[in-house]
Amino acid sequence: MSLAIMQEIWGKNYTQAQMLDMEYDPAPPIEGGSPEKTDGVVHWMLESMYTMGLAPLRDSLENVKSRR
Repeated sequence: MSLAIMQEIWGKNYTQAQMLDMEYDPAPPIEGGSPEKTDGVVHWMLESMYTMGLAPLRDSLENVKSRR
């Protein structure tokens, strides 16, 4: 039910992004939850978001590790 409400308010792409983030792969009517079932643009967007957010953290941890 919450996915249907989410899709009604924010649209299919946003709903698919949330499903992919949670790795929630239900039966239709909403397709998604895995890279194979998610629109390529949505998958790229989510992957980019995580890469941009995690890269600075990874670099920071590597700097701390190299100082030891």
